[in-house]
Amino acid sequence: MSDDGRHALVVIAFLGYVFSPRFVRAQRHGAVPPCTHAALNAALYSPQRHRWALTEYPEGELLEGGAALRLGKNALRWDQGTLDIEVDEREAPVPRRLRARIEVRPGIASDLTWPLDEAGAHGWHPLAPQARVRVEVPGGPHWNGTGYLDCNRGAGALGDSFHGWSWLRAHGAARTTVVYETTAATRGAVPRRHLLRFSAGGDRVSIGAPPAAQPLARTRWGIERSVACDAGSTPRLLRTLEDTPFYARSLVETRLLGERMSAVHESLSLARFQSRWVQALLPFRSRRAR
Repeated sequence: MSDDGRHALVVIAFLGYVFSPRFVRAQRHGAVPPCTHAALNAALYSPQRHRWALTEYPEGELLEGGAALRLGKNALRWDQGTLDIEVDEREAPVPRRLRARIEVRPGIASDLTWPLDEAGAHGWHPLAPQARVRVEVPGGPHWNGTGYLDCNRGAGALGDSFHGWSWLRAHGAARTTVVYETTAATRGAVPRRHLLRFSAGGDRVSIGAPPAAQPLARTRWGIERSVACDAGSTPRLLRTLEDTPFYARSLVETRLLGERMSAVHESLSLARFQSRWVQALLPFRSRRAR
C-alpha cells in the first residue's frame, strides 16, 4: 500500500496454482507435481482503474535456482537482502501488457511456521510481516509504501481441509498485527482464531486470541466479511479492492488491543469456489501460457 493510501499492489507466485480448475481436476486422480501448474498473479489498484493479470504456466516456463524464480517473463530474486520482482504479464480478460518493477526491503523478519489446520497439512510462513516497498510502473505510477511478504505451503486441495478463512494484516506504530481465522471443511467445525503480533525488537512474536469478529457489509457476490475488533468499537469498510464470486480483498479500519489501525483484509469461501458455476467463470479472469 502506498504511503498516501491511493495505490496498492499484490503479487503472488504459485508453484501449484490452487485455484486452477485444471489443477483441481488433476488432483482428483492423485498427487500432481506442483511445477506443472505454476502461475503468477499481479493486481494493481489505482484511483483511475484496477489492473489484473493471472497466467498459468507450463512446466517448461518455470525456472528455479538458488535465490531466484522465473515464470515466463516474470522474475523474482533475492539480492543482498532485497527481493526484486519484475512483472511482465498480459492482463485478463483484455490482453493488455502489464509491467512493473518492485523492490521489497524487509523491516521485520520472522522464521515462524504456523499450522493452518489441525492435521498440519497446510502451513503459513510470514517471512517479512513488515517491509518497505518501491513500485515503478512504466508509463504509470511510481510510489513507495509499506508492504508484507509471506509464503504458504500445503499438501492436497485447499477445499479438502478448509471451508474458508478470514485474514487481516495491519501495520501499527511499532508492530504488525495479523489475525487468522480458519474453518475446517468438516461439518460443524469451530473456527480456529489467532492474533499474532510481530515487532522489530525484544519479543519478536506474541500470539493470543483476537477480539470477537464484527460483521461488515457483504460483497456484491454475497461473500461474508467479518473483522476482529475491540469491544465497544466498530470496524469500518474503507475500500473493496477485489470482489469475486469466492474471494474478497478489502481495506478496513478497526481497533485491536486498544490501537486504531488500517488493515488489509481477505475473505475466502472454498465452499463457493468448488461450486460448478464458479469453476465455469474462472477461465475469464486467467490465461494459460503456451
